[in-house]
Amino acid sequence: MMVVSKESVRCNIADPEQLARLKRSVLEWNTWWSPDVAIDLREACLFGASLRGVNICRADLKEANLWGADLSGADLDEADLTNALQLHFFPIR
Repeated sequence: MMVVSKESVRCNIADPEQLARLKRSVLEWNTWWSPDVAIDLREACLFGASLRGVNICRADLKEANLWGADLSGADLDEADLTNALQLHFFPIR
């Protein structure tokens, strides 16, 4: 079994201010978000992040680490997820 921790995951951050806002609160992010703002989250480490209902339309998420992130109800319309990492593990019975 592979064990992954937040400490063992290395990520680069494209726009630290945007990433910090997103990690603080989905409500804060969605209130701030505007279609006129270029969202640059390339290579962002969103490992295990709770992003339920987040609006990240048209965001640049190339090579972002979304491992274990909860994207339930997230709006990813036109987001660029090229080479983004999101692994799903299913229990073995």
